[in-house]
Amino acid sequence: MRWEDVDFNTSRIYVSHALCDAGNLAADGESKLVLKDTKSDASERTISLDEDTLSLLKRHKEDQFYRLAYYETAQTEKTPVCANSLGEWYRPDCFTKDFEAFRATHGFDVRLHDLRHTQASLLLANGEDVVTVSKRLGHAKVSTTLDIYAHLMPGKDESAACKMGAIFGKVAV
Repeated sequence: MRWEDVDFNTSRIYVSHALCDAGNLAADGESKLVLKDTKSDASERTISLDEDTLSLLKRHKEDQFYRLAYYETAQTEKTPVCANSLGEWYRPDCFTKDFEAFRATHGFDVRLHDLRHTQASLLLANGEDVVTVSKRLGHAKVSTTLDIYAHLMPGKDESAACKMGAIFGKVAV
């Protein structure tokens, strides 16, 4: 995600690309990173942000601005949100290693990819509809989301029974 993908006015981020390891080596011996289109049309999406997250992103952007300026690098709208000290893409493998170190330091047992599942699980457990959750995750089909997360909605059947009882109760009276 680049800063151009963050809309501070509407509190949204736009997911339109994926950062991929191209495999071929650059002059520094590292494999090249390239931006590719998302893997499906559904993967390209807009995600709303809450005020706290938006505030953290604003602060991160300001901190990054000064950090890059220290290294005489200008922050632009094309600068990655997660950039190294020179404003270049933060390599996914480095991001994962740093996250592993962070979680070890803070003593919690969640892998980086688990954060995606945690979001979906918490939203569904707190009554968010499966269509909205599916769109936030970028699933091409709602059935994919249901296949993975349906077990998190066991109380829905009881709720449906109460609703049907209320509907038939109104008809019978």
